[in-house]
Amino acid sequence: MRPKLGGRFGLFGVALMVLAISLTVPVSAAKSPVISSSTGGTKCFVVVPSGSLILSQSQTTIVVRFVNGSTVVYSSSPNRSTTTRACTATEGQAPTINGWIEDASNSVSSSYTYMTDQSPVPLAPSSGSGAYGGPFTYLFNGIQNSAPIIYQPVLAYGCETGNFLYCSMGGAYWWISAESCNTSCTSTTPIKVSVGDSITGTVVSDSTYCSPNVAYDITIDDTTSGHSATLKSCASAGYGALGVPAALEAYNIGSCSNLPNEGGGMTFGSISSTPTQSHAWTININTVSPSCSYGMSSSAGSVTLFFT
Repeated sequence: MRPKLGGRFGLFGVALMVLAISLTVPVSAAKSPVISSSTGGTKCFVVVPSGSLILSQSQTTIVVRFVNGSTVVYSSSPNRSTTTRACTATEGQAPTINGWIEDASNSVSSSYTYMTDQSPVPLAPSSGSGAYGGPFTYLFNGIQNSAPIIYQPVLAYGCETGNFLYCSMGGAYWWISAESCNTSCTSTTPIKVSVGDSITGTVVSDSTYCSPNVAYDITIDDTTSGHSATLKSCASAGYGALGVPAALEAYNIGSCSNLPNEGGGMTFGSISSTPTQSHAWTININTVSPSCSYGMSSSAGSVTLFFT
Protein backbone atom coordinates (compact mmCIF):
# COMPACT_ATOMS: atom_id res chain seq x y z
CA MET A 1 0.00 0.00 0.00
CA ARG A 2 1.11 3.51 -0.67
CA PRO A 3 0.93 6.65 1.47
CA LYS A 4 -1.52 9.30 0.47
CA LEU A 5 0.11 11.50 -2.23
CA GLY A 6 -2.25 12.43 -3.02
CA GLY A 7 -1.68 -35.05 -13.16
CA ARG A 8 -2.84 -33.10 -16.12
CA PHE A 9 0.10 -30.76 -16.55
CA GLY A 10 2.78 -33.19 -17.78
CA LEU A 11 6.43 -32.18 -18.03
CA PHE A 12 5.59 -28.71 -19.39
CA GLY A 13 3.34 -28.03 -16.42
CA VAL A 14 6.06 -29.12 -14.02
CA ALA A 15 8.49 -26.77 -15.75
CA LEU A 16 6.02 -23.89 -15.35
CA MET A 17 5.62 -24.66 -11.66
CA VAL A 18 9.39 -24.68 -11.16
CA LEU A 19 9.62 -21.36 -13.03
CA ALA A 20 6.91 -19.84 -10.85
CA ILE A 21 8.66 -20.93 -7.68
CA SER A 22 12.01 -19.62 -8.92
CA LEU A 23 10.52 -16.21 -9.69
CA THR A 24 9.41 -15.80 -6.08
CA VAL A 25 12.56 -16.88 -4.28
CA PRO A 26 12.07 -18.29 -0.77
CA VAL A 27 14.49 -17.05 1.88
CA SER A 28 16.09 -19.64 4.14
CA ALA A 29 14.70 -19.59 7.65
CA ALA A 30 18.02 -20.75 9.14
CA LYS A 31 18.95 -17.27 10.37
CA SER A 32 15.52 -15.65 10.64
CA PRO A 33 11.86 -16.62 10.15
CA VAL A 34 11.38 -14.64 6.95
CA ILE A 35 8.59 -15.90 4.72
CA SER A 36 9.81 -14.95 1.24
CA SER A 37 11.43 -12.30 -0.90
CA SER A 38 12.62 -11.87 -4.48
CA THR A 39 14.47 -9.43 -6.67
CA GLY A 40 12.67 -6.65 -8.50
CA GLY A 41 12.24 -2.98 -9.20
CA THR A 42 13.48 0.08 -7.37
CA LYS A 43 11.43 -0.36 -4.22
CA CYS A 44 11.33 -3.02 -1.55
CA PHE A 45 8.51 -5.27 -0.33
CA VAL A 46 9.02 -7.92 2.36
CA VAL A 47 6.67 -10.19 4.30
CA VAL A 48 7.56 -10.86 7.93
CA PRO A 49 6.04 -12.79 10.86
CA SER A 50 3.78 -11.05 13.34
CA GLY A 51 5.73 -9.34 16.13
CA SER A 52 8.62 -8.22 13.91
CA LEU A 53 10.22 -4.77 14.37
CA ILE A 54 11.18 -2.46 11.49
CA LEU A 55 14.37 -0.68 12.56
CA SER A 56 14.53 1.53 9.46
CA GLN A 57 12.70 1.90 6.15
CA SER A 58 13.65 3.86 3.03
CA GLN A 59 12.46 3.67 -0.58
CA THR A 60 14.94 0.89 -1.41
CA THR A 61 16.03 -0.64 1.92
CA ILE A 62 14.25 -2.15 4.93
CA VAL A 63 15.98 -3.32 8.11
CA VAL A 64 13.97 -5.82 10.20
CA ARG A 65 14.56 -7.36 13.62
CA PHE A 66 12.67 -10.61 14.20
CA VAL A 67 11.20 -11.94 17.42
CA ASN A 68 14.18 -14.35 17.72
CA GLY A 69 16.52 -11.32 17.91
CA SER A 70 18.10 -11.69 14.46
CA THR A 71 18.36 -8.67 12.16
CA VAL A 72 18.20 -8.71 8.34
CA VAL A 73 18.79 -5.92 5.79
CA TYR A 74 16.65 -6.08 2.64
CA SER A 75 17.58 -4.06 -0.42
CA SER A 76 16.37 -3.62 -4.00
CA SER A 77 20.10 -3.79 -4.93
CA PRO A 78 21.46 -6.52 -2.65
CA ASN A 79 25.20 -7.11 -2.26
CA ARG A 80 25.68 -10.87 -2.43
CA SER A 81 29.02 -10.63 -0.62
CA THR A 82 27.23 -9.40 2.52
CA THR A 83 24.17 -10.44 4.51
CA THR A 84 21.94 -8.06 2.53
CA ARG A 85 18.97 -9.88 1.01
CA ALA A 86 16.88 -9.09 -2.03
CA CYS A 87 13.36 -7.76 -1.80
CA THR A 88 10.51 -7.62 -4.24
CA ALA A 89 8.61 -4.81 -5.98
CA THR A 90 5.39 -6.33 -7.25
CA GLU A 91 2.67 -4.11 -5.83
CA GLY A 92 0.02 -3.58 -8.53
CA GLN A 93 0.52 -3.58 -12.29
CA ALA A 94 -0.89 -1.30 -14.99
CA PRO A 95 -3.71 -0.04 -12.78
CA THR A 96 -6.88 1.55 -14.12
CA ILE A 97 -7.70 2.91 -10.70
CA ASN A 98 -4.40 3.68 -9.03
CA GLY A 99 -4.09 4.58 -5.38
CA TRP A 100 -6.39 6.16 -2.84
CA ILE A 101 -9.94 6.53 -4.15
CA GLU A 102 -11.75 7.83 -1.08
CA ASP A 103 -10.78 8.49 2.50
CA ALA A 104 -11.66 10.34 5.66
CA SER A 105 -8.79 12.12 7.38
CA ASN A 106 -7.64 15.00 9.56
CA SER A 107 -4.32 16.80 10.06
CA VAL A 108 -3.18 18.17 13.41
CA SER A 109 -0.40 20.60 14.34
CA SER A 110 1.06 18.11 16.82
CA SER A 111 0.79 14.37 16.09
CA TYR A 112 -1.50 11.37 16.31
CA THR A 113 -0.38 8.80 18.87
CA TYR A 114 -3.47 6.56 18.70
CA MET A 115 -6.03 5.51 16.08
CA THR A 116 -8.50 2.65 16.24
CA ASP A 117 -11.83 1.60 14.74
CA GLN A 118 -13.94 -1.43 13.88
CA SER A 119 -15.40 -2.64 10.59
CA PRO A 120 -17.04 -5.79 9.19
CA VAL A 121 -15.50 -7.83 6.38
CA PRO A 122 -17.67 -6.86 3.38
CA LEU A 123 -19.02 -9.04 0.60
CA ALA A 124 -16.42 -10.06 -1.97
CA PRO A 125 -16.33 -8.42 -5.41
CA SER A 126 -18.74 -10.07 -7.84
CA SER A 127 -16.00 -10.36 -10.49
CA GLY A 128 -12.20 -10.69 -10.54
CA SER A 129 -10.02 -13.77 -10.35
CA GLY A 130 -7.85 -12.83 -7.36
CA ALA A 131 -4.75 -13.59 -9.45
CA TYR A 132 -1.63 -11.46 -9.47
CA GLY A 133 -2.08 -8.42 -11.69
CA GLY A 134 -5.86 -8.59 -11.29
CA PRO A 135 -8.25 -6.35 -9.32
CA PHE A 136 -6.98 -5.58 -5.83
CA THR A 137 -8.67 -3.71 -2.96
CA TYR A 138 -7.38 -2.31 0.34
CA LEU A 139 -9.56 -1.01 3.17
CA PHE A 140 -7.73 0.47 6.14
CA ASN A 141 -7.22 3.06 8.83
CA GLY A 142 -3.87 4.45 9.93
CA ILE A 143 -1.47 7.28 10.79
CA GLN A 144 0.92 8.90 8.31
CA ASN A 145 4.04 10.95 9.06
CA SER A 146 6.07 13.40 6.98
CA ALA A 147 8.50 10.80 5.49
CA PRO A 148 5.84 9.90 4.28
CA ILE A 149 5.31 6.51 5.86
CA ILE A 150 1.83 5.23 6.66
CA TYR A 151 1.32 2.82 9.55
CA GLN A 152 -1.81 0.83 8.76
CA PRO A 153 -3.85 -2.21 9.72
CA VAL A 154 -5.07 -3.57 6.37
CA LEU A 155 -8.10 -5.55 5.18
CA ALA A 156 -7.49 -6.62 1.58
CA TYR A 157 -8.97 -8.67 -1.26
CA GLY A 158 -6.83 -10.06 -4.10
CA CYS A 159 -3.17 -10.79 -4.76
CA GLU A 160 -0.68 -8.23 -3.45
CA THR A 161 2.63 -9.79 -4.49
CA GLY A 162 3.72 -12.50 -6.92
CA ASN A 163 4.33 -12.90 -10.64
CA PHE A 164 2.34 -13.84 -13.73
CA LEU A 165 2.31 -17.52 -12.74
CA TYR A 166 2.13 -17.39 -8.98
CA CYS A 167 0.54 -15.35 -6.16
CA SER A 168 2.80 -15.24 -3.11
CA MET A 169 0.54 -13.08 -0.92
CA GLY A 170 -3.25 -13.07 -0.99
CA GLY A 171 -5.71 -14.46 -3.51
CA ALA A 172 -9.44 -14.60 -4.22
CA TYR A 173 -10.42 -14.02 -0.60
CA TRP A 174 -10.32 -11.38 2.15
CA TRP A 175 -7.21 -11.25 4.34
CA ILE A 176 -5.69 -9.01 6.99
CA SER A 177 -2.16 -7.82 7.76
CA ALA A 178 -0.29 -5.06 9.58
CA GLU A 179 1.74 -2.88 7.21
CA SER A 180 4.23 0.00 7.21
CA CYS A 181 4.60 1.56 3.76
CA ASN A 182 6.07 4.38 1.71
CA THR A 183 7.32 3.38 -1.76
CA SER A 184 8.73 0.38 0.11
CA CYS A 185 6.49 -1.79 2.27
CA THR A 186 6.74 -4.28 5.12
CA SER A 187 3.77 -6.54 5.81
CA THR A 188 2.99 -9.29 8.27
CA THR A 189 2.02 -12.71 6.92
CA PRO A 190 -1.56 -12.45 5.62
CA ILE A 191 -4.36 -14.04 7.64
CA LYS A 192 -7.46 -15.22 5.77
CA VAL A 193 -10.76 -13.87 7.15
CA SER A 194 -14.43 -14.47 6.38
CA VAL A 195 -17.24 -12.20 5.22
CA GLY A 196 -19.04 -10.77 8.25
CA ASP A 197 -16.09 -11.09 10.64
CA SER A 198 -15.50 -8.06 12.87
CA ILE A 199 -12.11 -6.42 12.29
CA THR A 200 -10.41 -3.99 14.69
CA GLY A 201 -7.42 -1.99 13.45
CA THR A 202 -5.21 -0.08 15.89
CA VAL A 203 -2.10 2.08 15.58
CA VAL A 204 -0.54 3.30 18.85
CA SER A 205 2.71 5.05 19.76
CA ASP A 206 5.29 3.08 21.75
CA SER A 207 8.35 4.47 23.53
CA THR A 208 9.74 1.17 24.83
CA TYR A 209 12.09 0.57 21.89
CA CYS A 210 13.71 2.44 18.95
CA SER A 211 15.31 5.04 21.26
CA PRO A 212 16.01 7.83 20.54
CA ASN A 213 13.40 7.55 17.77
CA VAL A 214 9.71 7.11 18.37
CA ALA A 215 7.74 4.07 17.24
CA TYR A 216 4.28 2.78 16.34
CA ASP A 217 2.66 -0.58 17.05
CA ILE A 218 0.30 -1.64 14.24
CA THR A 219 -2.23 -4.31 15.20
CA ILE A 220 -5.14 -5.86 13.32
CA ASP A 221 -7.56 -8.24 15.04
CA ASP A 222 -10.28 -10.49 13.69
CA THR A 223 -12.31 -10.46 16.90
CA THR A 224 -14.69 -13.07 15.45
CA SER A 225 -12.04 -15.74 14.83
CA GLY A 226 -9.53 -14.55 17.43
CA HIS A 227 -6.69 -14.21 14.90
CA SER A 228 -4.46 -11.13 14.94
CA ALA A 229 -1.16 -9.69 13.68
CA THR A 230 1.18 -6.99 15.00
CA LEU A 231 4.02 -5.08 13.35
CA LYS A 232 6.29 -2.64 15.20
CA SER A 233 7.96 0.19 13.32
CA CYS A 234 10.55 2.77 14.33
CA ALA A 235 9.38 6.16 13.06
CA SER A 236 12.60 8.00 12.18
CA ALA A 237 10.59 10.94 10.79
CA GLY A 238 8.63 11.25 14.03
CA TYR A 239 5.00 10.69 14.82
CA GLY A 240 2.40 11.35 12.15
CA ALA A 241 0.21 14.43 11.86
CA LEU A 242 -2.28 12.83 9.46
CA GLY A 243 -4.96 10.59 10.97
CA VAL A 244 -6.98 8.35 8.66
CA PRO A 245 -9.90 6.43 10.21
CA ALA A 246 -11.12 4.98 6.90
CA ALA A 247 -9.84 4.66 3.32
CA LEU A 248 -10.38 2.73 0.11
CA GLU A 249 -7.36 2.07 -2.12
CA ALA A 250 -7.60 -0.06 -5.27
CA TYR A 251 -5.56 -1.22 -8.25
CA ASN A 252 -6.34 -2.82 -11.62
CA ILE A 253 -10.05 -2.02 -11.36
CA GLY A 254 -11.62 -2.47 -14.81
CA SER A 255 -15.27 -2.32 -13.72
CA CYS A 256 -17.28 -1.45 -10.60
CA SER A 257 -17.96 -5.17 -10.07
CA ASN A 258 -14.26 -5.54 -9.16
CA LEU A 259 -14.96 -3.62 -5.93
CA PRO A 260 -16.58 -5.08 -2.78
CA ASN A 261 -20.24 -5.90 -3.44
CA GLU A 262 -21.63 -3.67 -0.68
CA GLY A 263 -24.38 -1.49 -2.12
CA GLY A 264 -25.35 -0.27 1.34
CA GLY A 265 -21.85 0.94 2.14
CA MET A 266 -19.18 -0.20 4.56
CA THR A 267 -18.92 1.46 7.97
CA PHE A 268 -15.82 2.02 10.07
CA GLY A 269 -17.30 2.53 13.54
CA SER A 270 -16.17 3.02 17.15
CA ILE A 271 -13.49 5.43 15.90
CA SER A 272 -11.21 6.66 18.66
CA SER A 273 -8.03 8.73 18.36
CA THR A 274 -5.47 10.75 20.29
CA PRO A 275 -5.88 13.66 19.95
CA THR A 276 -9.64 13.23 20.14
CA GLN A 277 -11.66 14.14 17.08
CA SER A 278 -14.47 16.52 18.11
CA HIS A 279 -15.99 17.03 14.65
CA ALA A 280 -16.66 15.05 11.46
CA TRP A 281 -13.62 13.75 9.61
CA THR A 282 -12.79 15.50 6.34
CA ILE A 283 -14.06 13.59 3.30
CA ASN A 284 -11.85 13.16 0.23
CA ILE A 285 -13.11 11.51 -2.99
CA ASN A 286 -10.84 11.39 -6.03
CA THR A 287 -12.02 11.40 -9.63
CA VAL A 288 -11.14 8.03 -11.17
CA SER A 289 -12.16 5.80 -14.05
CA PRO A 290 -14.29 3.75 -14.05
CA SER A 291 -16.66 6.04 -12.19
CA CYS A 292 -18.53 3.97 -9.59
CA SER A 293 -20.99 4.98 -6.87
CA TYR A 294 -18.34 6.55 -4.67
CA GLY A 295 -19.50 8.51 -1.67
CA MET A 296 -18.94 8.96 2.05
CA SER A 297 -20.68 10.00 5.23
CA SER A 298 -18.68 11.10 8.25
CA SER A 299 -19.04 11.91 11.94
CA ALA A 300 -16.48 12.01 14.76
CA GLY A 301 -17.10 8.36 15.63
CA SER A 302 -18.09 6.74 12.35
CA VAL A 303 -17.28 6.82 8.63
CA THR A 304 -19.18 5.00 5.88
CA LEU A 305 -17.68 4.35 2.44
CA PHE A 306 -19.81 3.76 -0.64
CA PHE A 307 -18.32 2.29 -3.82
CA THR A 308 -20.77 0.04 -5.73
